[in-house]
Amino acid sequence: MTAFSRPGHCCPTCSSETILAADRPHPRFPATMYRSYLCPICDRDDPAASGLLAFFAVHPVIDSTTFDTFRVLAQEWLDRLPDPPLVSEQDFDADVEAWRRGDFDGP
Repeated sequence: MTAFSRPGHCCPTCSSETILAADRPHPRFPATMYRSYLCPICDRDDPAASGLLAFFAVHPVIDSTTFDTFRVLAQEWLDRLPDPPLVSEQDFDADVEAWRRGDFDGP
């Protein structure tokens, strides 16, 4: 897992600034990473995220005195994240055909 945070990174769901993002191995595609975001808006009611959200409310920066607490809370969050959605073979095939027709090409 690779975790990172940088100012201005927006949540793909609500466009709010995220607190943290983590790249995890995709369970279905071993050579692919799947990114999960910690968003103060979208995750505010998620019990798995509550510890990290509270941590960052008090500690905007991780340092040597807070790293161990962050590590435990981040692992708890990651352990409880759902796997990424799976795409059915039919949906995948339909997307490939649409791509071949040029449906995904921009204007």
